[in-house]
Amino acid sequence: MNDTNVEIERRFLPTTLDWKKEAEWVKSKLIFQCYPTTLQEKDKFVRIRETVDENGTSYELCIKGPSDGLSCSEDEIAISESEAREYFLNCDKRMLTKLRHVLCWKGVFIEVDQFQKIRCEDTKLVICEIEFETVNEAKAFEPPAWLGKEITGLHHWSNFDLCLNGIPWD
Repeated sequence: MNDTNVEIERRFLPTTLDWKKEAEWVKSKLIFQCYPTTLQEKDKFVRIRETVDENGTSYELCIKGPSDGLSCSEDEIAISESEAREYFLNCDKRMLTKLRHVLCWKGVFIEVDQFQKIRCEDTKLVICEIEFETVNEAKAFEPPAWLGKEITGLHHWSNFDLCLNGIPWD
């Protein structure tokens, strides 16, 4: 399956655990990601992902283009387990593990990523992401206070940069 699209999202660092009581849980999944050193380019990055959820385990290669802050191109391609394993061997420490909870708040789906490991180090980092259909919809969204500090467009908070440099805690 090849799915080419534009990802439009806003990202936040929640300051409290209020998301646990303010939004309705929909589902959760475990995600392992890596960024193979041999596949990275100047204006794009390649992510390999293994996802484990109630439907089983899936693997994908994703190519993300440059971001303008709110959006970037994103091509996702399903790959085999053996292909994914080979890529994971070439990631050095550019890996992360996170538990993703999908929540619904006032009709909006919010992905809450509870990171477990970044660069092979334990962490308790939580980042919330909300994907939108249009840039106008993203700009119009009024986040609840519990979403905390907005980090949309701050590249040092991207998953790729977290895997390269660790948590910035600015």
